[in-house]
Amino acid sequence: MGLKEFKKLVAKYDFLNRDVLNGFDFGSTAVLKPVDGQEDFEIVPMEWGFIPDPLIWPFIETREQLNKIRRGYKDHRGNFVKYDFLNAVGEELLLKNKVYRQAALNRRCIILSTGFYDWRHIFPLNKRTGEPRKTA
Repeated sequence: MGLKEFKKLVAKYDFLNRDVLNGFDFGSTAVLKPVDGQEDFEIVPMEWGFIPDPLIWPFIETREQLNKIRRGYKDHRGNFVKYDFLNAVGEELLLKNKVYRQAALNRRCIILSTGFYDWRHIFPLNKRTGEPRKTA
């Protein structure tokens, strides 16, 4: 498939035309997902954020438990506990015992994006629109 055909295909999906996505909202975003057993892909909306493998993280079995882990909670001692699954360091992604390893090896997709923010940095505003610039 060439770039022109790809642009025509992408134009058919309403969920692709949206404002800035905040990863901390765990909303849906458009991805290119491989079709099982084929050399093809489909464009689908998927939830933003990492969902740990229940075989490795057996205490996350339900959507409620996942949201609790993502948003944070107080444990039985009153300590605030939160796991941040939004950012993976590329150099460490495939190291043994890393939470993202199996997903990176077996459950990949391509995120459709025109830019991104790195949340630890404050970027200047667009002079014309007043919105944050879309690239890091």
